[in-house]
Amino acid sequence: MNKLDLRDRTKAACLLVLLSCPLSLSFVHLSSTGMLQGGSFKHTARSRGRSAAVMSLTAQDHATVIASEQVYMDGSFQPAMLSVRNGHIESINKSSCAEIEGLRKSAPGHDSVVVLQPNHLLLPAMVNGHAHLAMGAFRGITDAESFKGNVVEDLFFKLEGSLTEEDVRAFARMGCWESMLAGVGAAWEHYYFGDALASAFADTGFSGVIAPTIQ
Repeated sequence: MNKLDLRDRTKAACLLVLLSCPLSLSFVHLSSTGMLQGGSFKHTARSRGRSAAVMSLTAQDHATVIASEQVYMDGSFQPAMLSVRNGHIESINKSSCAEIEGLRKSAPGHDSVVVLQPNHLLLPAMVNGHAHLAMGAFRGITDAESFKGNVVEDLFFKLEGSLTEEDVRAFARMGCWESMLAGVGAAWEHYYFGDALASAFADTGFSGVIAPTIQ
């Protein structure tokens, strides 16, 4: 379907760092093979008044350590360290709060060590099992129209009939970013212009399974 063969990425996942403040989160995005996607660690962003930081790691020869006092493993949250090398998770080792606190004091300025704050949680991200990400562009327009006739045939089909491939790519790209900022690391996506959807996923580093709509 496309050169990234997104159909095989059915077990895509990511690591989610959930902050203590409501609806604030960040994550490290992983593909189905455990390969970390995207560029270097990015700055904290703002989205609708909520703080969020998108974090990712590229392949590199040296190991990068991600340390957290609350990593979800073996059914509970506990201190642990993740070692990442060449874009893959090398190991996940149990640690202690004292060890991580010591690392936190020595880590500032060191680009190979990332120490999460005590109020951050490290856990698997969510998967959206049924998505039409490009339809996020229609958000809010059905409020007045949804009570008139058949909202799908009379409203959505008319709007979708005017969409171009570039429209779908742009709108789906927005949906990918919104998903990741909400802690979703992958989606089962089916909509018009399947190649445009695949391009949007590739543009953002989002993972999932894509099926074009046949109608």
